[in-house]
Amino acid sequence: MIFKKILRNACRCLHCGDEIESKHVHDFVQCKCGKIFTDGGKEYIRRGGDLDAIEDISEQEEFTTISFDTGVMTVRVKAKTDDEKVLDKLAEKAEAIRLREISGTFHHLAELREAFPDVEIEEAITVIHTRVIT
Repeated sequence: MIFKKILRNACRCLHCGDEIESKHVHDFVQCKCGKIFTDGGKEYIRRGGDLDAIEDISEQEEFTTISFDTGVMTVRVKAKTDDEKVLDKLAEKAEAIRLREISGTFHHLAELREAFPDVEIEEAITVIHTRVIT
């Protein structure tokens, strides 16, 4: 699944030319003429006012998350690529790591980065699901 990470939440007012940027959650910012606003920082993008007067100048990057949930553990890999062949190979490698992890090996981020040097792998985590019996 492809997601977008907000790097910069900004827009330009076509009435007054003011560039405004929301830098954190609930950072409501209006242009100097008051015709437009932006909000949300890096968590979400919300625009309002005269929508025809808004030029989006935000910066976002795409990443893909591959997730395996076996009921015992979840392996999630976050990578910046949309190449289907690379994603398939990443999924195969992550699945092999997941199977091996059942015996206790947890070095998958470095291993995936080494196996795919041209792909920026942001995260590779394992969550072990446990049950508390009372």
